[in-house]
Amino acid sequence: MTTRVFYLNQQIEGIPNLALGEPSSTFRLATEKLQPLKDGQVLVKALYFSNDPLQFAWINKASNENAGLRRIFPGEPMGALGLAQVVDSKADQYRPGDIVNGSFDWAEYSIVSAQAITGKIPQSSLPLTTALSTTGLTGLTAYFGIKEHVKEGDTVVVSAASGATGLVAVQVAKALGCRVVGITGSDEKCKFVQGLGADGCVNYNDPEFIGKLKQALGEKGTCNVFFDAVGGEILDKVITLMAKNGLVLVVGFISGAKNPAKMAVRNWPIVIASRLTIKGFNMSDYVHRAPEAVVDLTKWSLEGKIRNDPSVLNVVDLSEESKFADIPKAWGLLFDENKKPGKVLTKLADPK
Repeated sequence: MTTRVFYLNQQIEGIPNLALGEPSSTFRLATEKLQPLKDGQVLVKALYFSNDPLQFAWINKASNENAGLRRIFPGEPMGALGLAQVVDSKADQYRPGDIVNGSFDWAEYSIVSAQAITGKIPQSSLPLTTALSTTGLTGLTAYFGIKEHVKEGDTVVVSAASGATGLVAVQVAKALGCRVVGITGSDEKCKFVQGLGADGCVNYNDPEFIGKLKQALGEKGTCNVFFDAVGGEILDKVITLMAKNGLVLVVGFISGAKNPAKMAVRNWPIVIASRLTIKGFNMSDYVHRAPEAVVDLTKWSLEGKIRNDPSVLNVVDLSEESKFADIPKAWGLLFDENKKPGKVLTKLADPK
């Protein structure tokens, strides 16, 4: 039995080269024979891959080795969080037909240890893809990032509010009784964010961005918490509207993906004058508490407080065999400012 699999061709120092077959290509595609299963191993068929900014750090040459992040080096398979179906198993806890989530290679079929599988996906009235969106890594990041750092009545600003993490952060903050204002890159995306329940949303490309953001923040014109996945110029501007003793929670840095120079922040005097706290957030610190988040997020989803319908997903369907080679391009949508709102998922197959 053979499988197609993507390997990292070279680590990146800026925007990845998603074309295949070039000397500078970030990934290369290979076809190889699968080895027989060993005890404790599981053969899975990929159903969906999650596309996450975290993968950018996995393959970035500049990633800090001391940060505790996974690192992928040239010659190693590219990885992703995903959903898969068990084809064969030599692990007692998994049987053929089980649908599981975990860490898998960018491959049609993968042989993984039972430890690489997070668990079985239970039957639910919620869509299967919920396990990679609302209750997946991005949803859990939003849940703990918001729940652990806000209180009822706070005014919360969420950047990249139409993205996978931001859209859940908006809804969690509303569920906890906060005033929420989103930031996105277009008026259309702002309509999407307000449809999630946000009290306001501002297009950062608007020439009057900072004035409109201040107006959206209400009577005081300030926010208590800034949930930021962008950094750079947007962070620099929002700092000027932070309340005294406010918190900037840094969950991402997508503005620096194309040009690290854009990460520069200049308003440090305001950080000092307003006694602001700037805190990095990493979901890995809360993995042991994931079950409590899944309970709340599932409950809120069933109550209609968090949406899981197709409108909050951006699914790239590559289930036709000829489209498998487009997996890197689907991941590359993360860096496309014009992509449609929602969590970007790559579909490889339907479960059988």
